[in-house]
Amino acid sequence: MKTRKMLALFLVAALALAVMPAAAQEGVIFPIILPEQIAEGRDVTIVVAGLPSEAQPEAREGFLAQINRFMGQYPNVTVEGLEFGYTPEAFMALVAGGQVPTLFSVFYTEPSILIPMGVAADLTPFFEQYGLTDMFNPSQLAVVTGADGGIYGIPGGGYAQGIGYNIPLLQEAGYEAPAHHVRRTGRDVPGAHRP
Repeated sequence: MKTRKMLALFLVAALALAVMPAAAQEGVIFPIILPEQIAEGRDVTIVVAGLPSEAQPEAREGFLAQINRFMGQYPNVTVEGLEFGYTPEAFMALVAGGQVPTLFSVFYTEPSILIPMGVAADLTPFFEQYGLTDMFNPSQLAVVTGADGGIYGIPGGGYAQGIGYNIPLLQEAGYEAPAHHVRRTGRDVPGAHRP
């Protein structure tokens, strides 16, 4: 249990260090006050997935610079980067082998699988302590929320998909309009092509 709490603190601190430089450049005041020490000052090592390969020197340099900033802030923490791009099959092999990185990123659809497996730490106390909950879109936060209401991840992005229909054009061509559950805006799209 203590390891999970320590892991969760690493994740919150990693989020803060990742966001602070970008926020400072945009003049945003970042509302988190980072702890003075992590793991009560004990020497610890964490593994962070996502290290770009040597074929991407600029991205790799940026990633390593971020790690160095973190280790400068917390000298008792050694951060090892892992060249690992998420795929469900490869990640499950890491889970089976007990080699899941401390900090990892997964597809938007995966938390509902990984949370019940116990792969992710419960970050709820840290979201509450640092006021992080209000920083995220509730629908994105729902993706990393378990059945128990706990928050088990940090949303890094999201996406939406949609499709537009030109119903009059479809009807002219002899096709029926889409099913009734498709929401109609009733607006014309400026510049839309109409043969």
